[in-house]
Amino acid sequence: MPNFYSRFLLWVVLCALTYQSMAQAPVLLTRVPVRNAVAVSLNSIIRLTFSQPMSAQAASVAGIAVASNLRGRVPGTYSGAGTPTVVFTPSQRLVVGERIDVTVTAQVTSQAGIAMANRSSYSFLTAASGGSGSFPGPPEVPLATI
Repeated sequence: MPNFYSRFLLWVVLCALTYQSMAQAPVLLTRVPVRNAVAVSLNSIIRLTFSQPMSAQAASVAGIAVASNLRGRVPGTYSGAGTPTVVFTPSQRLVVGERIDVTVTAQVTSQAGIAMANRSSYSFLTAASGGSGSFPGPPEVPLATI
C-alpha cells in the first residue's frame, strides 16, 4: 500500500508540472494611449491590459519602464497588481511635445509566475500647446523715412 501512495504522489507532482508547463504566457492585449498615438493629453495615464492577472512585479518600475525623450525616467505610481490591468499615473503632467517610451521588461510575470513570451515596447507623442493661429505682420515703416 505505501508503494501505491508514493506512485500516486509522484503522478500528482508530474501532472502539476505538466499543467504549469502547458500554461500560456501572459500577452499584452491593449495599450492606452495606443502605439504611435500623437497629440496625447498631458494629463494622460498609461493603462496596459494583459491576458492574465499580473504579479506585483508587473506593477512596478522594474516591470514597466516609462521614459521621456526630454527628461529620462518619468516618475509616477503603479497600480493593478493582481489584476489583468496595470496603470501608471505620472506624478506630474507630461511635457508638451515629448515622446514617451513604455517598455514591458523581461521581469514581468503573471500572478501564476509565468513570464511573458516577448518583451514589449511602444511610444506615443504628447500634444503640442495650442496657439492663436495668427502671425503678426511686419512692422509698418513710414515712407518718409526711406
